[in-house]
Amino acid sequence: MPGSYGTPSPDPKEPVLPGAASRVAVLVGGAVGTALRMAVVAGVGTIPFGTLVANVTGAGVLGFVTGRLGAGATEAPVAALVATGVLGAYTTFSALAVELLALLDGAPAAALVYGVGSLVCGLTAAAAGLAAGHRRATPAAGRR
Repeated sequence: MPGSYGTPSPDPKEPVLPGAASRVAVLVGGAVGTALRMAVVAGVGTIPFGTLVANVTGAGVLGFVTGRLGAGATEAPVAALVATGVLGAYTTFSALAVELLALLDGAPAAALVYGVGSLVCGLTAAAAGLAAGHRRATPAAGRR
């Protein structure tokens, strides 16, 4: 679906996220995602685990939304709200980078475990979410 969320448009004049409604959806979603991340980090209570939880769960949900979008079961404005808005604000690479640098300063082994663990867990969650989203969007054989 050319020109929809996350895919380059073959027409350079067609924006990837067209229209004011999509822009407002991203804005509102960003506010929600930021509040959710703050709640997760406060709930977990320790750095860097709050960021790890937010990034891994966000990767899983983003995989799910992307799987549904790829299967045509989610519309681009919904993806703009959830994927770009909520999850863009909920997940945070910048905090991961700063936390890794802080760990490297005093606990290089912990930094290595945190960095590799974040990558492996995030990729695993994204792959599982993608498969679940695609499977959920695709009707089972014989079921209509």
